[in-house]
Amino acid sequence: MMGQELATQYEYKAPVTTIFLNNFGIKEIKYFQSLAWKRTISCDYSDPYDFVRFAESQHATGYHVTEPNDIIPAIRSALRDNQEGIPALVSVVTYWEILAPGFMELLGHSYSERLAQVFGKKKIAPAVR
Repeated sequence: MMGQELATQYEYKAPVTTIFLNNFGIKEIKYFQSLAWKRTISCDYSDPYDFVRFAESQHATGYHVTEPNDIIPAIRSALRDNQEGIPALVSVVTYWEILAPGFMELLGHSYSERLAQVFGKKKIAPAVR
């Protein structure tokens, strides 16, 4: 997400909901940097960015989700906004330690093994597919 898409959606009254997986940084890049150079630069948001306020500054509605049970209600609210011609952004806080499926496999790791590493032996099913 670069940001300008919200302004474009507003300008053209595009009924779009953007779902942003907010891991408080650019964690895939951080992971690759740490593998390649054993250090990272410019990958963490030390002062978490308020994406709800950013969305509002672009004439969109914004929703900040921290709990899995709140994802579906936030998306439903965003879709209602879309019906009125208002673009919406749903910022869903995610665990930074877990890269998106595909990245883990690219690096030769199992996604389910990484989940077990981060969360212990407890099995966690994905909330939304």
